[in-house]
Amino acid sequence: MLIDVNSGELVKALTGVDAVVSAFNGGWENPNLVADYNQGMKSILQAAEQTKVPYLLIVGGAGCLYVAPNLQLVDTKEFPPEIYPAADAIRQWLTNLTLNWAFISPAAMFAVNPPRFIATGKYRVGGNQVLLDQNGQPADISVPDLAKAIADDVERKAHLHQHFTVVE
Repeated sequence: MLIDVNSGELVKALTGVDAVVSAFNGGWENPNLVADYNQGMKSILQAAEQTKVPYLLIVGGAGCLYVAPNLQLVDTKEFPPEIYPAADAIRQWLTNLTLNWAFISPAAMFAVNPPRFIATGKYRVGGNQVLLDQNGQPADISVPDLAKAIADDVERKAHLHQHFTVVE
Protein backbone atom coordinates (compact mmCIF):
# COMPACT_ATOMS: atom_id res chain seq x y z
CA MET A 1 0.00 0.00 0.00
CA LEU A 2 1.30 3.45 -0.86
CA ILE A 3 0.27 6.27 1.42
CA ASP A 4 1.26 9.86 2.05
CA VAL A 5 3.21 9.51 5.28
CA ASN A 6 2.22 13.01 6.35
CA SER A 7 -1.50 12.40 5.93
CA GLY A 8 -3.94 11.62 8.68
CA GLU A 9 -4.44 8.20 7.04
CA LEU A 10 -1.12 6.78 8.23
CA VAL A 11 -2.24 5.76 11.72
CA LYS A 12 -5.33 4.09 10.27
CA ALA A 13 -3.22 2.27 7.68
CA LEU A 14 -0.79 0.93 10.30
CA THR A 15 -3.40 -0.19 12.79
CA GLY A 16 -3.39 -3.96 13.28
CA VAL A 17 -0.62 -4.80 10.82
CA ASP A 18 2.02 -7.45 11.56
CA ALA A 19 4.89 -5.46 10.08
CA VAL A 20 5.68 -2.31 8.11
CA VAL A 21 8.37 -1.80 5.49
CA SER A 22 9.25 1.85 5.09
CA ALA A 23 11.15 2.72 1.94
CA PHE A 24 10.31 6.40 2.44
CA ASN A 25 12.45 8.86 0.54
CA GLY A 26 11.84 12.56 0.20
CA GLY A 27 12.99 12.47 -3.46
CA TRP A 28 16.64 12.80 -4.46
CA GLU A 29 15.86 15.73 -6.77
CA ASN A 30 13.81 17.51 -4.07
CA PRO A 31 15.48 20.77 -2.96
CA ASN A 32 13.89 20.24 0.48
CA LEU A 33 14.96 16.59 0.72
CA VAL A 34 16.41 16.67 4.23
CA ALA A 35 13.51 18.60 5.76
CA ASP A 36 10.95 16.45 3.95
CA TYR A 37 12.77 13.25 4.93
CA ASN A 38 12.92 14.32 8.57
CA GLN A 39 9.22 15.20 8.62
CA GLY A 40 8.25 11.95 6.89
CA MET A 41 10.33 9.79 9.22
CA LYS A 42 8.91 11.61 12.24
CA SER A 43 5.39 10.85 10.99
CA ILE A 44 6.21 7.19 10.27
CA LEU A 45 7.82 6.60 13.65
CA GLN A 46 5.05 8.36 15.55
CA ALA A 47 2.38 6.33 13.75
CA ALA A 48 4.29 3.07 14.25
CA GLU A 49 4.69 3.81 17.95
CA GLN A 50 1.07 4.88 18.37
CA THR A 51 -0.23 1.72 16.70
CA LYS A 52 2.37 -0.52 18.36
CA VAL A 53 3.67 -1.95 15.08
CA PRO A 54 5.47 -5.18 16.03
CA TYR A 55 8.18 -4.87 13.35
CA LEU A 56 9.18 -1.77 11.40
CA LEU A 57 11.79 -2.45 8.73
CA ILE A 58 13.32 0.76 7.46
CA VAL A 59 15.05 0.63 4.09
CA GLY A 60 17.93 3.07 4.39
CA GLY A 61 21.09 3.69 2.48
CA ALA A 62 24.55 2.19 2.33
CA GLY A 63 26.05 5.41 3.71
CA CYS A 64 25.29 4.14 7.22
CA LEU A 65 27.45 1.04 6.73
CA TYR A 66 30.91 0.90 8.29
CA VAL A 67 34.04 0.60 6.14
CA ALA A 68 36.36 0.50 9.18
CA PRO A 69 35.94 0.78 12.94
CA ASN A 70 34.25 4.10 13.72
CA LEU A 71 34.15 5.09 10.02
CA GLN A 72 30.89 4.98 8.09
CA LEU A 73 30.80 5.09 4.30
CA VAL A 74 29.05 8.48 4.46
CA ASP A 75 32.17 9.94 6.13
CA THR A 76 34.70 8.76 3.54
CA LYS A 77 36.24 11.10 0.96
CA GLU A 78 34.74 8.95 -1.83
CA PHE A 79 31.17 9.53 -0.69
CA PRO A 80 29.31 11.87 -3.09
CA PRO A 81 29.06 15.30 -1.43
CA GLU A 82 25.78 16.08 -3.17
CA ILE A 83 23.96 13.34 -1.27
CA TYR A 84 25.81 13.72 2.03
CA PRO A 85 23.10 15.87 3.70
CA ALA A 86 20.39 13.26 3.03
CA ALA A 87 22.66 10.34 3.98
CA ASP A 88 23.59 12.11 7.19
CA ALA A 89 19.90 12.67 8.01
CA ILE A 90 19.21 8.96 7.46
CA ARG A 91 22.13 8.12 9.76
CA GLN A 92 20.79 10.41 12.48
CA TRP A 93 17.43 8.61 12.42
CA LEU A 94 19.15 5.23 12.61
CA THR A 95 21.02 6.22 15.77
CA ASN A 96 17.79 7.38 17.46
CA LEU A 97 15.41 4.50 16.73
CA THR A 98 13.68 3.20 19.85
CA LEU A 99 10.68 1.07 18.91
CA ASN A 100 10.47 -2.37 17.27
CA TRP A 101 12.76 -1.48 14.40
CA ALA A 102 15.18 -3.07 11.98
CA PHE A 103 17.23 -1.11 9.45
CA ILE A 104 18.41 -2.57 6.14
CA SER A 105 21.12 -0.97 4.05
CA PRO A 106 21.25 -2.31 0.50
CA ALA A 107 24.66 -3.28 -0.88
CA ALA A 108 27.09 -0.37 -1.19
CA MET A 109 26.94 -0.40 -5.01
CA PHE A 110 23.14 -0.72 -5.22
CA ALA A 111 22.47 2.96 -5.94
CA VAL A 112 25.80 3.53 -7.66
CA ASN A 113 25.64 0.92 -10.42
CA PRO A 114 22.72 0.89 -12.87
CA PRO A 115 19.88 -1.14 -11.33
CA ARG A 116 19.60 -4.76 -12.38
CA PHE A 117 16.18 -6.37 -12.61
CA ILE A 118 17.20 -10.01 -13.09
CA ALA A 119 17.07 -12.10 -9.93
CA THR A 120 20.00 -14.33 -9.06
CA GLY A 121 17.84 -16.12 -6.51
CA LYS A 122 20.38 -15.68 -3.74
CA TYR A 123 21.71 -13.07 -1.39
CA ARG A 124 24.06 -12.78 1.58
CA VAL A 125 23.13 -11.09 4.85
CA GLY A 126 25.73 -9.17 6.80
CA GLY A 127 25.94 -6.89 9.78
CA ASN A 128 26.42 -3.14 9.56
CA GLN A 129 29.65 -3.26 7.53
CA VAL A 130 30.16 -2.86 3.79
CA LEU A 131 30.35 -6.36 2.30
CA LEU A 132 32.69 -7.11 -0.59
CA ASP A 133 32.21 -9.24 -3.69
CA GLN A 134 34.50 -12.09 -4.78
CA ASN A 135 36.88 -9.52 -6.33
CA GLY A 136 37.31 -7.61 -3.08
CA GLN A 137 35.18 -4.71 -4.27
CA PRO A 138 32.03 -3.32 -2.60
CA ALA A 139 29.19 -5.66 -3.50
CA ASP A 140 25.94 -4.99 -5.34
CA ILE A 141 22.49 -6.61 -5.37
CA SER A 142 19.72 -6.80 -7.96
CA VAL A 143 16.35 -5.19 -7.30
CA PRO A 144 14.48 -8.54 -7.13
CA ASP A 145 17.06 -10.06 -4.79
CA LEU A 146 16.83 -7.02 -2.49
CA ALA A 147 13.03 -7.31 -2.53
CA LYS A 148 13.28 -11.01 -1.65
CA ALA A 149 15.67 -10.24 1.22
CA ILE A 150 13.27 -7.61 2.55
CA ALA A 151 10.28 -9.96 2.33
CA ASP A 152 12.23 -12.79 3.98
CA ASP A 153 13.35 -10.53 6.81
CA VAL A 154 9.85 -9.25 7.50
CA GLU A 155 8.44 -12.77 7.46
CA ARG A 156 11.01 -13.95 10.00
CA LYS A 157 11.34 -10.65 11.89
CA ALA A 158 14.97 -11.67 11.88
CA HIS A 159 16.77 -8.43 12.73
CA LEU A 160 14.84 -6.76 15.54
CA HIS A 161 16.87 -3.78 16.82
CA GLN A 162 19.62 -4.40 14.26
CA HIS A 163 21.19 -2.61 11.33
CA PHE A 164 22.10 -5.07 8.59
CA THR A 165 22.92 -5.28 4.91
CA VAL A 166 22.21 -7.64 2.04
CA VAL A 167 24.35 -8.27 -1.05
CA GLU A 168 24.68 -10.85 -3.81
